[in-house]
Amino acid sequence: MSRTARTHAMLFGLTALTLAAAAGGGCVGATANPPLSTRETAFNNPNAPSTWDTAATAMRWVVRRYPPQGPDGRLVGWEDLDIPAGGKTYVRDGVQLTAPARFIINMPPGTRRSVYDRVIDAVGLGAVGPTPENAPDGGAGATLPIYHVVRVHVMGDEARVEILRPISTPAEAGGTALYQSVNVQLRGGLKPWTVLAGGAWSMGMVEAPAVWYLPEPEPDVPLLP
Repeated sequence: MSRTARTHAMLFGLTALTLAAAAGGGCVGATANPPLSTRETAFNNPNAPSTWDTAATAMRWVVRRYPPQGPDGRLVGWEDLDIPAGGKTYVRDGVQLTAPARFIINMPPGTRRSVYDRVIDAVGLGAVGPTPENAPDGGAGATLPIYHVVRVHVMGDEARVEILRPISTPAEAGGTALYQSVNVQLRGGLKPWTVLAGGAWSMGMVEAPAVWYLPEPEPDVPLLP
């Protein structure tokens, strides 16, 4: 294992057993499918810093290149590509505005509210988290497009993130939206994560993961006296 990979693993709390199995890198994410290579290992922690950091960077890259569009004019102008998350205020031409909800980000099961909020704020562009109101019936009744973070693999200073980008909303497609899988390669680790490349698979009926609704905020932990 390289010095960079060892430092990365230590920062994100891999156990000694995980380090022994890594043999050169670590995989951070909510799934180990498809099967990992001999350089990778997996632990189910969507709240690890490298997981949400790479997911947010990849998600913003995907949304800017495959923006949600529709008859209501979602993200159809370039001026929309620098707005904050949905519900947040911003100033344009001296006027304070509130960013509308443009699309939903669905994170893996177990994602904490604080992590959800960080990803949504980092992506901006009118992103919101899934709730029973905007994505009823487990997401089948969502009227906004849903972008899904499917898996995150982190190996030292390299990462791969798979995101499902919507072709249609679930409501438009009768509950089963059309998706396209986009794979994003990043590099960072101890430096800010940046996208190296991205590739999209052919469009079709891709099974989307279950919607993980925004959980309640975690209680504040009192500081020790």
